[in-house]
Amino acid sequence: MAAGLVLAPGCGGESTEESPTVERARTVVRHMADGTYAKVLQMFAPTLIDVLSEKQLKEDWENFVQLKGAYRAQGEAAEVIERGELKVVDIELEMAKDTGFFRVSFDADGKIAGLFFLATDIPVP
Repeated sequence: MAAGLVLAPGCGGESTEESPTVERARTVVRHMADGTYAKVLQMFAPTLIDVLSEKQLKEDWENFVQLKGAYRAQGEAAEVIERGELKVVDIELEMAKDTGFFRVSFDADGKIAGLFFLATDIPVP
């Protein structure tokens, strides 16, 4: 139910307030909820393009919705965590049955390097 996320060692973070990283992450959630998976693929880093297909994105989202219920809204975004050249952000998702979490990492060019739909809040390694 999760696409690959590779994190490099490092530390640091950025405020979520009006963060471009958070806005990109929220855009990904909107595309997933709208079923516009091709738009998400256009945001992929080259390393992820050959690993995750539109069909797989659709299946991952559908499995997440089956587990947590229909998507209702985006909630709070956690602090943006820096891991090497990656920026990682978690967004709480309000779902019909239960809260879920979306984690996405972006590379130095702002492209998606990895993404997960999480059943529970799991700390960024």
